[in-house]
Parts: sequence; structure tokens; C-alpha cells
Amino acid sequence: MANLYGVGVGPGDPDLVTFKAIQIMQKADLIICPEKAKGAGSTALEIVRKHIENRLDHVRLMVFPMAGMKETWEPAWKANAEQIVEAWKTGKEIAFLTLGDPSIYSTWSYLQGYLPKEIKPEWIPGVPAFCAVAARLNHDLVLGDENLAVVSSSEEEAMRSALTWADTLVIMKPKRAIASIRKILVDENLMELWEMVSNCGKETEKIWKGSVEDFPEEIPYFATMILKTGGSDE
Repeated sequence: MANLYGVGVGPGDPDLVTFKAIQIMQKADLIICPEKAKGAGSTALEIVRKHIENRLDHVRLMVFPMAGMKETWEPAWKANAEQIVEAWKTGKEIAFLTLGDPSIYSTWSYLQGYLPKEIKPEWIPGVPAFCAVAARLNHDLVLGDENLAVVSSSEEEAMRSALTWADTLVIMKPKRAIASIRKILVDENLMELWEMVSNCGKETEKIWKGSVEDFPEEIPYFATMILKTGGSDE
């Protein structure tokens, strides 16, 4: 029986796409690239394009909306899943591309609930955005017995709670909570301890760090923030 792969393509730098991911894309009969709206284009496809120039005729864009109520976008997800199952049943090897790693806030992960149990997909890990950001900033995330927390920016209380025990706090998609994050920085006296990278590895990459006054009014969607409060001298 053919395989269905969830392929993590990393945070944005084409050179961070793993060798295994490239191997799978090179053998796949169908390469599925999600886009948020018809004609919006696929970020995942742009990341891997140079690796599959000879196989672009195997690419299929699929719209996976997530905005609004679930009832409004779920029919599209079900229809996409049906297309994937139909292709799988004909014996096609399928690579479903997803940003970063397939296990972290991934379209691929959500898709699993729409697939029948007889399909046993294989997950291909990719470089997570926060690891690429730490490397871009040239420092560690955690050392020794330090603790790491990765949180969504949608819940202010979750961010505050994590700061009570985590030595390093990673905030994914900070665009959604700019005011809350700025308030936390002030309240917790962390004004000098934050760093943020948007579009890591792309030509549009930008790095922010410094005081709370330097915190931007607008943040790109693909941004990751790191608050490192633990002692790294031990």
C-alpha cells in the first residue's frame, strides 16, 4: 500500500529542509502544499521549490481555511481529506508539506482527524521555528536543569503562568497578542530580556531586541519571540 507522509519543511530557509524530506518529495507521486485561501500561494512550496524544480508537475495546492467558525471551514477540510484518501487508494505516494515540524501547531496535525483509520501516515520531522530562531540569535534555549516552555500567544494567563517555572519562554505567533506581551514585559520586569525574529531564514527576516520601547507596533505572522530569564552561567 502507498504511503502518506507529513513532511516538515522547516521555518523558511530552504537550506534547513532535511535530506529525508527532499528524498520523500523526490519520490512522491503527489506533493500537497496548503494555502490559506485560493490564489494566496503556499509558503511551504516556496521554501522547497528549489529542491523540487523537476517535480512541480506533481504539486497540488489545497486551500485549508482556519479563520472564523469551524462550521465555515470544516467542509473544505473534509473535501481535501477525501481527495487525499482517493489518491492514496489509487496507490499514489503522497507528501503533505507543513511548515516547521508536523507535530507543532501544524496543518498536518489537524488533518489527522479527517483521515480514516486504515491510513497509517508517517511523520517526517522538520526544524522547528524556535530552534532556528535560537540559532539565528546565536544562543542556547536551555542549559543544565533549566526548563523550556512553548506557548501560544492567544492566552495571556498561559504566558504569565509559564514564566513562574520556565527559564526560557518561547511565544509562538506573538502577532496575536502584542498589547498583552508588552504588558507582561513591563509587569514582570523583562524589558531587556526579550528577543524576536520574524521570517527566519528568508530575505525579509528581521530581528528585534532591546527595551519595551523597541517592541514593534506590528509583527509579521511568521514571528517567534524568546524570553530567556533563567541563569545560563551555571
